[in-house]
Amino acid sequence: MKKKQTLFIMACLAFLLSSCHDDEETHGGRRRGQVVETYKVAIVMPGSQQSRWENVAQWALENLEIAQDTLQRRVKLELEWFDEDNTEGLPSFISRVDADPQFKAIIGPMKTDNAYTAAAICAQHETTLILPQCTSAELQRLYAESPYVFHLTQSDIGQIEVMLSCALARKAKSVSLLVNHDDVRAEASSYSYGSTFRNWLGFFACEAGLKVDTVCTYTDDASLYNAVDDLVELYSSTAHDTINSVLLFVPKTPQELVRYDEISCNLTSRPNKGHNYPFTLCSDASVGDELTHSSIGRDYEGIDIAAAATSGFVPAYHSFFGSNNDPIGGEAQLFDALYMLTYALTINPDDVNGSIVKLVDAEDLVYFSWLPTDARLFFSLLQKGVVVSPAGALGDWTFDKRYHASLLNTTYRHWKLSDNQYTTIQYITLNDARRSVSNEQLWQLNANVEDSFDPSQIDSNYGECTGNYAVVVAASTGWRNYRHQADALDVYQMLKQYGYDDDHIIFILEGDIVNDEHNIHRGEVRVFPDGENLYHDVTIDYRPSQLRSEDLFNILTGQQSQRTPTVLPSTATDNVFLFWSGHGQDGALFLDRDDIYDRQFKELLASMQQQGKFRKLFFVTEACYSGSIAQECEGERGVLLLTAANASESSMADIMDPQMNIWLSNGFTRAFCEAVKQRPDITMRNLYYHVARQTVGSHATMYNYQHYGNMFTNSFSEFLPAARR
Repeated sequence: MKKKQTLFIMACLAFLLSSCHDDEETHGGRRRGQVVETYKVAIVMPGSQQSRWENVAQWALENLEIAQDTLQRRVKLELEWFDEDNTEGLPSFISRVDADPQFKAIIGPMKTDNAYTAAAICAQHETTLILPQCTSAELQRLYAESPYVFHLTQSDIGQIEVMLSCALARKAKSVSLLVNHDDVRAEASSYSYGSTFRNWLGFFACEAGLKVDTVCTYTDDASLYNAVDDLVELYSSTAHDTINSVLLFVPKTPQELVRYDEISCNLTSRPNKGHNYPFTLCSDASVGDELTHSSIGRDYEGIDIAAAATSGFVPAYHSFFGSNNDPIGGEAQLFDALYMLTYALTINPDDVNGSIVKLVDAEDLVYFSWLPTDARLFFSLLQKGVVVSPAGALGDWTFDKRYHASLLNTTYRHWKLSDNQYTTIQYITLNDARRSVSNEQLWQLNANVEDSFDPSQIDSNYGECTGNYAVVVAASTGWRNYRHQADALDVYQMLKQYGYDDDHIIFILEGDIVNDEHNIHRGEVRVFPDGENLYHDVTIDYRPSQLRSEDLFNILTGQQSQRTPTVLPSTATDNVFLFWSGHGQDGALFLDRDDIYDRQFKELLASMQQQGKFRKLFFVTEACYSGSIAQECEGERGVLLLTAANASESSMADIMDPQMNIWLSNGFTRAFCEAVKQRPDITMRNLYYHVARQTVGSHATMYNYQHYGNMFTNSFSEFLPAARR
């Protein structure tokens, strides 16, 4: 009924519009009695693309002017441009715009690190920030509940899905990733464009049934050369069937594809080195006008963010700018951003954020296109207080209803670059891909758990347990890594709650976040924004910044020295619980700035076993790629390993403090502590099931259970003195 009423209103308005105003006089470009309201909008984008964006913006503004030319009230946008490559001047520009009430919104920036800067500044006055093509999943998660940040593209999780669907179409059985990404311990790493690809590829590859051969990172020409050389060596091995492999290449700029092409062509031309190199599929950052003027030795395929194939935007673009010019990433988003702002200002110029939400939440399923004739009718409805669903170059504007963080129906262009010319192969939406993940699902996405445990497995006779010891390690330092220390404190306090004293816990914690200048709760550490303070009655034995890898091994094997006065005194009749929280990469965990490799952990556990340092040992690891450590350590009797992620995945933070804009906890540790606190005698099987189902964005995995015992009868209570009694 509601839809029919709206259609009736539309029909009436269409008749009125066609019969009115035709004979009105115009004065200075506007009709008699017409009110023109002018509002300022800042556009932040790379100067190298400004000519393209200015042309698209001019086209959109002309359409909007035509659409409103018969209306009594007209909204006009006045644009001010800023080159985001001027990184030093960007914060002051954003701050000036944010503080100026004449500016109603900011469109851009395009680059991920600049978008973080803009979002943080706009928080001061909740200035509307529309990000056309900033696709960082972490940024979208960080500002999901902020009412002023709107993304016109889904996060790069969507792009990963589409790229993997293209790999599956090529009958791939495995994939590799080559990504421009800083060391995860560096401040810039979380703001990197490539962070989403590094963090989420392993998860979706696992879900798609694809093996991840390797993840290679680079930051400059030298490290790019080394990474490609490693790939060539890897795929020169007869152990890899590269006929069924695809390499995903994620640069920051199109120029990096030129350099990659030069390096890979050179390295694969060596004798016996190039014939197995995998097919390369590129991300959207590989697209740029400069590549059509470069000398590229190979043909490449890739993905770009595009206008909706059915919106008519692409053929109209061709008619305006020439048939040889395709819109590239961000242009259709800019076009729709200008429409969206003009519509919102028509609804209520004093509440742009709320007006955008009204637009995208409209319940009437009547879609208006971006064409001036359709937009004219839509403006008429808005001025009469009727809001129905609009559509633009990107298709219908469907946002997730809970967060309103991003547009959900992103269209991707699958292209081929050959002879310095881009050719469109097909247009893809996530509904066409193997899976479809909305922004709301992104925070609720849980791995499917398969029961591989044998309920009839016979337990070994370990003898009587006479004591319990624990080692809790927060391996990271600094404010940015708040969650690692907070999770370690949560585990530490939980252990003390269930019978441990400080003589039976070795606690490695930096403790520098407690009184950090960014901590609005000085002297406190929390894992929930309104949670209890965990930093009380704490005895710290070591700080990771003062330890080297060999110190850690001496501590765990009981080798006292001047550097390691406090060591693990456990015996062959004691159960040892080891919890580790920090950063990791494939084959290594990081102890502050020291790398500890999988083979070293294997040697450590073997040495502890030989020296009789435990009856049973439960090693729980909260770190990216932690499965790569655990799988290397399999084989030792009495050792059970539980990891936050498998060997090719990142581990995700999931509890945010909105006031401090910092992650307070990781999803895996939250789920682990939750399970133990609810039932200290939880079986190992049920403990695994709980964390696997509650961990978002990675596959929590249990290792070496075949050499430990029956998962249905062994319980965590063996590692808790109070529960064991």
